[in-house]
Formats: sequence, C-alpha cells, structure tokens
Amino acid sequence: MAINKSVMVQLSDHIQSGDKEALQAMVKKCSVVIAAVCFPVVVLLLVFGHFILGLYGAGFLGAYTSLVILLCGAIVNVSMGSVGIMMVMAHCEKKSVRIVLLSLVFNLIVGCLLSQKYGAVGVSVGVAVSIIIQNIIMWAYIKKKLGINASVFCLATEVSK
Repeated sequence: MAINKSVMVQLSDHIQSGDKEALQAMVKKCSVVIAAVCFPVVVLLLVFGHFILGLYGAGFLGAYTSLVILLCGAIVNVSMGSVGIMMVMAHCEKKSVRIVLLSLVFNLIVGCLLSQKYGAVGVSVGVAVSIIIQNIIMWAYIKKKLGINASVFCLATEVSK
C-alpha cells in the first residue's frame, strides 16, 4: 500500500500523458517491489503459519486451512499488480466500483453457500475466489484500456502498441 501511494501521482501523470513506455516501466518496478516484499511473507506464513496460529491457542490451529486458502487469494492479488490504483488513476472509478460490487456479491453468495457445509473454510474459499476474480477483471480492463500489463508477469512482455 505504501508503495502504491508513493507513486500514484507519477502513475497518473504517465496515464494522462499517454507515455506507455514510462508507465509500463513504472508499473513493472512497482509490481516487482511489491512481489519481492509480499512473496517471502506468504512463504513464511505457509511454512510457519501453523506454529504462528498455535501461539494464539490450540483453538486457532484449525484455521490453518483457511489461512492457506486466503494466501492463495493474496498471491493472485499481489501478482496482478496495482490494478485498483491504476483504475482510479485512469478515471475508471465507476467501472472499478462495478467490479468490486460484482466481487462482493460473488463473495457473499459463495460464502453463504459454502459456509453451510464447510464453515470457515467455505467462507475462505469465497473470499479468495472473489479477490482473484476482482483482480483478474481489473487486470484485463487495464490491459485493454491502457495496453499495460500491471502483473508481475510483465517482466516477460513488451508494452502493447
């Protein structure tokens, strides 16, 4: 979040000027830095999550499965890059709100349906899948509208012309 806030003005300037090369370079740098910070934390939580949850008491040990599911959503969230910020900077707030609301409705429906049979794990699946859907839709919209690949996978692609 701090990284996104520190570059918001520059992202907006590049979007408004139409400088795709500078925008892609900045997005690539942000995506790499965010991933470099977040992925090790995810790995630590995957490896030591059971132990960390145990520090809060034996009742929390059962939450490890939910933690792993939520971490899957977090990995996709980080992997897609700063798409939410880019949507706002590109003046696509209304589209962004619609995507978030779609994700929210999906989250509520899936969470309610799965929680009846699977409890917290079902709710975790709903949350993770809604995060994934939201990020993929926003990523695709930014790719189409700006021709920019905001994901960490932009390292392997060129700026769309």
